[in-house]
Amino acid sequence: MEAFLGAVVRASNNRMLCITSNGYIVLAPAQAKESDLICILLGGQTPFILRKADRQHYLIGGPCYAHGIMDGEAMKGLYEGKYEIQDFVII
Repeated sequence: MEAFLGAVVRASNNRMLCITSNGYIVLAPAQAKESDLICILLGGQTPFILRKADRQHYLIGGPCYAHGIMDGEAMKGLYEGKYEIQDFVII
């Protein structure tokens, strides 16, 4: 049990638990804000927090765990029409 608790503490260090407007449970970087986006970058398995910097640019806020869209699950949603591909200019 101590090993498990230690792993939980290490995994959640400087992170916060939140729920998205779509109902996903997310372990996000502590500095994440309500207006941030959760995106899967094509070719990746881990979602990232993106924050709008100005009208055309976004900043990467770091990786997150989003239950239900990890490890290719988002691609299944893309094929089913649940998600769409969007372009982002990351600075």
